[in-house]
Amino acid sequence: MDIKKYQGVIPAFYACYDDAGSISPERTRALARHLLDKGVKGLYVGGSSGECIYHSVAERKVVLENVMAEVGGKLTIIAHVACNNTSDSQALAAHAESLGVDAIAAIPPIYFHLPDYAIAKYWNDISAAAPNTDFVIYNIPQLAGVALNGSLLKEMLKNPRVIGVKNSSMPVQDIQMWKDEGCIVFNGPDEQFLSGLAAGAIGGIGGTLKEMWANKAIKFYMIAYFFYIDGVNTIISVSTSYGTTLGLDTVGMILALLVTQVVAMPFSILFGKLAGKVGSINLLCGAVGIYFVITVVGFFMGFNIEQNPGSESALALSQGLFWCMAFLVGTVQGGIQALSRSYFGKLVPADRSNEYFGFFDIFGKYAAVMGTFLVSVFTQLTGNSSMGVLSIAALFVVGFALLWKMPQTKE
Repeated sequence: MDIKKYQGVIPAFYACYDDAGSISPERTRALARHLLDKGVKGLYVGGSSGECIYHSVAERKVVLENVMAEVGGKLTIIAHVACNNTSDSQALAAHAESLGVDAIAAIPPIYFHLPDYAIAKYWNDISAAAPNTDFVIYNIPQLAGVALNGSLLKEMLKNPRVIGVKNSSMPVQDIQMWKDEGCIVFNGPDEQFLSGLAAGAIGGIGGTLKEMWANKAIKFYMIAYFFYIDGVNTIISVSTSYGTTLGLDTVGMILALLVTQVVAMPFSILFGKLAGKVGSINLLCGAVGIYFVITVVGFFMGFNIEQNPGSESALALSQGLFWCMAFLVGTVQGGIQALSRSYFGKLVPADRSNEYFGFFDIFGKYAAVMGTFLVSVFTQLTGNSSMGVLSIAALFVVGFALLWKMPQTKE
């Protein structure tokens, strides 16, 4: 098995209809070309996003035929072939193999909760109809009503064509379990893509990421957000340890941080009112600019002590600069977090906000990776912690530039 062809992002292919509501070969080909141009690794055709449960066998064949005609041999194609009966599933499996797909996939039989041996026979019968094609188990218990388990997977792995699992169950731990059984795993839900990769998935099969990345405004905003919120989180995480390293008074630093919380409340309210007047992006740019100033203040706070070791006046000045930094953080911390989230809500489709916000939350949770890395590297290279703090400014510069260049959207 060539595992490399399965490594990467493989979007779930959406059903394409004409104006009369019938499958559109032209629009199917157009979407396939579009995704090819976007640089995806492959396509998962005929799955949940492809609305397979509502299509006839003939319609599903038309979709796959047009996808293969357009991008077959250029992208990895996994064709989902499961139907409500075994014979139709076998017909689709044989048809998929005749077109040269890389793999076929199938959910378990739905409606009735069949025993493991019956599910295994159903899958193996489908695989037998495409004996020269890889087989992927599609585990989506919340819709299929049946969950994959360890003993069933072990039984299926006796079939040499079974290469792995597309896992759309929500617990990320499932990915680790299937991987430990010796098969490859594709992460299903886009909102847990990063955690899925961390758990051992070799790639992702989903639909939300594809749509997000096709929207230029959302793409710009998410990248900008990742950079500037990484800087915000890094400042929060290193501020006290930085002050302690410089020898600042611990009690004074704690009091300054309390001031940050007190200042944050009224300024968060002010942010909400200003957003309607000056625009969310302009206000976010202003907040990112203030954070840039905060990093410069933090740099001079440390640089002053490093250049004047043992000086009481230098220590007093840096203590004052820490208070200034704490006040500035208070003016923007609550506002930038709340405004970032509310503006993202304006960009995404209202009926799919949960999926999109799943990605938004992931970006926020994984932020503070680049910032702490930069602080560590520059502190080690220069021997000065002040230079490490100054390096955080780069994150705000990139975030500001991307926000400034972001395509204009109506608020």
